[in-house]
Amino acid sequence: QGRASWDEQLAIRDDLKSLPSGTLQDEPAGTTYTLRVFAEQMISISDNTAADHVIERLGRENVESFQVAMGHSAPERNEPFLRTREMFALKLALTAEQRAGWRASSLADKRAFLASQVDPAAVTLAQAASWTTPRDIAGIEWFASADDLCRAMRALRDLSQQDGLGPLAEILSINPGIQFDGQTWTYVGFKGGSEPGVLNLTWLLRRADGRWFVLTAGWNNPEQPLDEHAPIQLMQATVGLLAQTP
Repeated sequence: QGRASWDEQLAIRDDLKSLPSGTLQDEPAGTTYTLRVFAEQMISISDNTAADHVIERLGRENVESFQVAMGHSAPERNEPFLRTREMFALKLALTAEQRAGWRASSLADKRAFLASQVDPAAVTLAQAASWTTPRDIAGIEWFASADDLCRAMRALRDLSQQDGLGPLAEILSINPGIQFDGQTWTYVGFKGGSEPGVLNLTWLLRRADGRWFVLTAGWNNPEQPLDEHAPIQLMQATVGLLAQTP
C-alpha cells in the first residue's frame, strides 16, 4: 500500500533486540539501516533482532492479517504473532506454570500478558545456553502446515512480480540453504528455522524449463532434540529427484 519503503531508515532499539542467530543485536541502539537490510538479514541468516524490528515497523496485527491473505489454514494459532524475543522470553524466562497459563488464555489476555509480563522479562545468552531440549513446541510456536508454507511461498512469488516488490524475490534467494545446480535451477529462494525439537526447511524453486515448485519439510519431536544433519542430507537428495520430475 506504499506505507513502507525498502529505502527508509530504521533505528535499532534496545527493546527490540533479541538473541542470536544474527548480528544486529550487537549493534548500538540508534544505529540505522534501511528496511531492506533488516529484511535481508531476517531471511538470509535468520537474524532475530532484524525480524523483530520488521514486525514492529509493519505492525503485529498487519502481519497476523496477512497470514489470512496468504491462505493460512489456521491463522488464529499464530495470534498474537510473536516477536522472536517474546518467544525466547516465554520459553526461557517464564516458568512452566506461566507458560501453561499463557496457552490457556484468550487472545485479548495473551496480548495483555505480552505487554505486562513477557516484554519486560530479561532474556540472556546464559539462559539460552541451557536450552537443549524441546520446550512447549506444540503450544508456543509459529505454526504452519506444509500446505500453508507452499501457499506462503507462492504468495511471496506473486507479490515479487508487482511493481516495487521485486526485492522480495532477491531477498529470498540470498541464502539457498543447500547446494543447487545453477543450470537446473534458475531461481532458488529459501527460508529455514529451528530450535530444540523443531526444524523446517522450505524452498521456492524455478526449474530451467520454467516450472515452479515449493519444496518444504518439517520435523518435530517434543521429547528430544533433532539431529539436523540427516534431514539436510535427505533434502539434498530430494532436490535431485525433483530435478527429474516430469
